[in-house]
Amino acid sequence: MYPDIFHPTGGIPQHLNFEEIRQLIDACLDVPNWRRRNLAERNELFLETLWQAGCRVGEITGGHQKRKGEIIGRYPGLRPCDIDIRRSSLNIQIEKRQRAIWHWVKVEPQLITQLVAYHLENDIPRETRIFAFGKRMAETIVKAAVIQAGLPSWIHAHTLRHSHAMHLRGQGVHPFIMQEALGHATIGSTLVYSRASDEDSARAKAQIRWS
Repeated sequence: MYPDIFHPTGGIPQHLNFEEIRQLIDACLDVPNWRRRNLAERNELFLETLWQAGCRVGEITGGHQKRKGEIIGRYPGLRPCDIDIRRSSLNIQIEKRQRAIWHWVKVEPQLITQLVAYHLENDIPRETRIFAFGKRMAETIVKAAVIQAGLPSWIHAHTLRHSHAMHLRGQGVHPFIMQEALGHATIGSTLVYSRASDEDSARAKAQIRWS
């Protein structure tokens, strides 16, 4: 589904830096069609949630759980009842080791406030998805924001998860902590983000002293 997932030179999944993420999310408010249809704030909130949570799209929007091409269940998606204001966390069902588990994800208090406000303003029942659309619509939202922001066309919704992981790496988070945060079943999946890029290698070699 994501043919250009790996960076062509460094072997690290393609991702956006922090400034590009903010550019992408902020662009939601400038998409003319969304402003006319009162969708701009919803779409901005969706991308912000996807970015901060670092989850797969289906885990946020809800969708089929598949294993070896067969549907085995359904993610409930993020619901108002999954928001913990006191802990500033979201309780999201993810798949780990081929089974569904509930996973607490820490996010910024401001995002919690925005999610609660959106839920109350739109009268969304506590057990109903906050973002009531599927993966295809999620990709449409990202693509429109990408165009508006003038960012590269290779960006997909899953790019925000890769960017989240690389942001953790850039903050010096230990790979085992990253594994837990991303919900990876094995550390091998997480270590993909720890591969050395060409820039990393050049920087390290420049610091080596032999005398």
